[in-house]
Formats: sequence, C-alpha cells, structure tokens
Amino acid sequence: MKENTTRHLHLNMALIGGFMGGYALTNHHDIFGSAQTSNMITIAMNAAGRPDANWLVRIFGLFLYMAGLASTVVLPKKFKMNMKLFSIIVDGIVLILIGFFPSNLNDFVALYPLFIATSIQWCSFPG
Repeated sequence: MKENTTRHLHLNMALIGGFMGGYALTNHHDIFGSAQTSNMITIAMNAAGRPDANWLVRIFGLFLYMAGLASTVVLPKKFKMNMKLFSIIVDGIVLILIGFFPSNLNDFVALYPLFIATSIQWCSFPG
C-alpha cells in the first residue's frame, strides 16, 4: 500500500512539473522554467561578447534556481523537514502566485517562482 501511494505521489508530482514546464514554454516565449541550461548558455554568450538585454535578469534567475537546489540540502539538516511535503506546498503557492502576475511582465521575471519551485521539486522527488 505504501509503495503504491509513493508511486502515485511521484506520478502526480511529475504531472505538476510537466504542467509548470508547459506553462513556461507556451506562455513565456519558449523559455523552459524547470531547466537552466539554455539560460546558462545565454549568460556565457553574453560574457563572450554577444550582449542580451536580459543578462542581469537571467543571472538573478540562475541564482534563484541554485537557491532552490541548495534549500533541499540545507532545510532538512537544519529543520528536519519532509522535503516532499515542502515541495508540494511550494508548488501550490507558486501555481497560485503566477496566476496574479500581469501579462506584460518580463518573461524571465514571470518565471522566477517556477525556477525556485521546479528546482526544489527536482531534488525532492529524485528518480
């Protein structure tokens, strides 16, 4: 029974993560909110001389993603937290929060909450 519940929880979180990724891609000009690879490539291209108007916004987004990853290591050690439950709560808050963002908000800024939520989810539900 416990194995079945764990499996269903994992599948639901995969669905939520997929929704967040799809939301980011379809509503924010093909920017994938749950991965920072293309963001880091663009930052590197900026450093190599190909300027982008959003370079500072991208760098801050990368730091938010890293903060989310770090929180999955620090929080359980300091506060003995259940990271799966914490991830579900963060996802819920983020999904509600993005509903209140104005449609003309910078695409990267609009994805800041997703950067945090998806990085926490990624580490809280490994495998």
